[in-house]
Amino acid sequence: MAARGAGGLDVLGDLWTEEEDRSDLVLHTHVTDGEDGPRLSVRPVYVP
Repeated sequence: MAARGAGGLDVLGDLWTEEEDRSDLVLHTHVTDGEDGPRLSVRPVYVP
């Protein structure tokens, strides 16, 4: 899922493991425009 807000794009993604397939964890990242291209900031990993 992605949502554009002021100053960038928030991206949420489900995490997977080799042993158990899809986990209950979600990775939250924030993407903005940087001088050298996209800049990715990793936010908390959490259970929704």
